[in-house]
Amino acid sequence: TLMELKAGDDLAHFNYVTREYFVSGTANGQPYKTRIVIRKPSDNSKASGLVLAESMHPSGNPWMFHFTHRYSMTEGHVGLEMLTTTPQGLAEANPERYKDLAVANGQANEIIAQVGALVKSNRPDNPLAGVAVRKMVLAGSSASAAVVVNFLPASMVQRLADMTPIYDGFMPTSNGTNLRKVDVPMIQVPTMREVFQGAG
Repeated sequence: TLMELKAGDDLAHFNYVTREYFVSGTANGQPYKTRIVIRKPSDNSKASGLVLAESMHPSGNPWMFHFTHRYSMTEGHVGLEMLTTTPQGLAEANPERYKDLAVANGQANEIIAQVGALVKSNRPDNPLAGVAVRKMVLAGSSASAAVVVNFLPASMVQRLADMTPIYDGFMPTSNGTNLRKVDVPMIQVPTMREVFQGAG
């Protein structure tokens, strides 16, 4: 990932660790293999139980975690970054490591739902096993906010086994779209760019 923080303000300073996992399944009728990145306290007991989930921005950055990193790590919040688009950039950066990644158009919503359900599960392959997940918010900025907006209708259908929502809230930022109402809290944060474009 491209997220770089200066010394004294970085993950090591807050005793955070970064772990990458590969996730595979079927979405939109065809197989996929993607990657997720977890940023969490090295000591699971220091985790707050809040997971800040986001789709990797096309720039390669987890912008929501990046923007909130000092607050998030001080409080013990977990960052969950998901690749929901074509992995071309990753494959070019590290062909050997990412050659098998495959994400097609139309798979993002099911990937977001499946990864979210995995993180909230008691499965032994849950990358957050040992962390008591209390709430999970799906957020994004600009292009990754569009991923959140596109997921909103799916969030009313893609559910946990007990039919409760997978994500407990949504926060699209740098976004001025008229949003579909859902059954969990949502905060939309338009910026001056959206206001000047008449979409704020």
